[in-house]
Amino acid sequence: MTYLFVAPRYHTNQVWAVRALQEAGHDVHYFVLYTGKSEEHQDVQPIEIPMSRGGRLLVKLMQRKTDRMNAMRLIGLPHLRALWKAFRQINPDVVVARGPAMPLSLACMFFARLLGKKLVIYTQGYMVLSPPYKERLKSMCLGFFRAAWMTTIKSGRDDTLKPHPRMFYLPFVAPAIPHARSERPLDPSRISVLAIGKFEPRKNHLLLVEAMKEQLASGRYRLVLVGEVSTPAHEKQLEKVRHRVCELGLDEHVQIEVNQPYAKMPEFYQNADLFVLPSRAEPAAVSHVEAMSFGCPVIVSTTCGTKCYVIGGRNGYVFKSDDAESLRESILAITEKPGELTRMSSEAYAVTHENHSADSYLRGMDRILASLP
Repeated sequence: MTYLFVAPRYHTNQVWAVRALQEAGHDVHYFVLYTGKSEEHQDVQPIEIPMSRGGRLLVKLMQRKTDRMNAMRLIGLPHLRALWKAFRQINPDVVVARGPAMPLSLACMFFARLLGKKLVIYTQGYMVLSPPYKERLKSMCLGFFRAAWMTTIKSGRDDTLKPHPRMFYLPFVAPAIPHARSERPLDPSRISVLAIGKFEPRKNHLLLVEAMKEQLASGRYRLVLVGEVSTPAHEKQLEKVRHRVCELGLDEHVQIEVNQPYAKMPEFYQNADLFVLPSRAEPAAVSHVEAMSFGCPVIVSTTCGTKCYVIGGRNGYVFKSDDAESLRESILAITEKPGELTRMSSEAYAVTHENHSADSYLRGMDRILASLP
């Protein structure tokens, strides 16, 4: 079948899903509003849909209150004639639209309804929405568009409520890498901790440095920070991180890597013993899933949307968001208990194989499509 994904951009959290579909013989296309620096276009070349004149004006006005990318997502009205032409040219069997409120997605949803295409609405939020009126709006949307809805987050704010029958949980994909750990045996005298994320305050690089400062100073630990720097705000935050590392005298124990290509990320995962995602309010992270695929135990915060991928004590821990002491305790619970790092490394690999394989994604997508009227 021919799949058309519609999203603000081709995020790296979709790379393995696209590969799974392609390896199963499907044709995959992507409509986007813009492209980002950290993207990987080896498998699919995203098609940027132009905005209409009115859309450009609205985005320009909204930029006074927010950044351009967010403005494009919220009110970036697409050029409908160009969009219709591109849609008809691809003629998809299945449309997967990210965020039904985004104008580009909404337009493609109407096209799918008009032409009788299978439609899946894709979000990164709770299965049951609150307040209740949002759940009613979701049901109306699914009924009108004859669509299914999928999310990457398993639980909801109230697990006692039953989700809509065409609401599905489909986690991110990151196929387990065979023999990833055996190729680099653990050295207990030098534990490498990896963190990946844009240099933004909410990514909490400074919190991680503070939580690990004593361990780093001991010489037994090494911290690798990999992140994107594409805006003046990113540059400012990066300088704050570097200044604090220098202030603590940890330069030789903290490695900072900027704007690394996606193709190089496996090298960082392969060389890490533990992965930490210290971010606050992370909607739906995928980096810790990729880390697990290399047999890396993971630590994420309580405000990470995809914390449901972490089974406490098995493949990692969930720490109290913005709490350096809670983060430190989680790190030490894995690294200082004899044999624990090795055991959790094996479990991380096993969890990835069980829950995040390409086969499980394809089976999940088949279930979703089978539910459509």
